[in-house]
Amino acid sequence: MLPFLLPHPGTYWYDSHVGTQLDRGLYGALVIENPTYCLMTA
Repeated sequence: MLPFLLPHPGTYWYDSHVGTQLDRGLYGALVIENPTYCLMTA
């Protein structure tokens, strides 16, 4: 895992631009959570 900072939490899409992954249509969702947001549970 590579640590890095992102300025905007949210949902993003990724897709491949290389070889067989491109041919097969590799894509997916990437969810970046806001570290300052706390979920309250009862």
